[in-house]
Amino acid sequence: MKKLMNYGKSLLTMVCAICTLPALSAQSYEKLNRLEGYQTTTYYSDGSKAQAESMAARCDKVIAFYKPLTEFEPEVTLLVLSSADWSSYTNFPVYGMPHYNNAKTLIVASEDNDFWKSFIPPLDQLPAPLAQRISDTYTDDENVLPKALGFVSV
Repeated sequence: MKKLMNYGKSLLTMVCAICTLPALSAQSYEKLNRLEGYQTTTYYSDGSKAQAESMAARCDKVIAFYKPLTEFEPEVTLLVLSSADWSSYTNFPVYGMPHYNNAKTLIVASEDNDFWKSFIPPLDQLPAPLAQRISDTYTDDENVLPKALGFVSV
């Protein structure tokens, strides 16, 4: 009987330890700003509120679109980080590369970065039809191509 009780205590201790692991490894975002008003839990670096709002709205729309199709609603934490905050919240070495640092935390850049600039050369170096297509796709409401993507107007 004593052996069974010791086994039970050991099992209970292991279960308690396993159940507290997520709490022990949880990331604190106290140095970031919390964005309110969105389904997606979102934190952002100082000066990045507009980018955080845009990304949170996109995540909310994607979740709303897929929920009835998959009958699943993921819990996602979105971090919209400046280059200064990047290394504090991820070990990923390339600033600007969107990635997950665990199953539920999506990390994206909030600033202009070399990662995205490296994908598309300046538009004036591309064939005119391709440059026009990129311009049509990425032009904002003021008819301006975002500098954060490294674009030069055609």
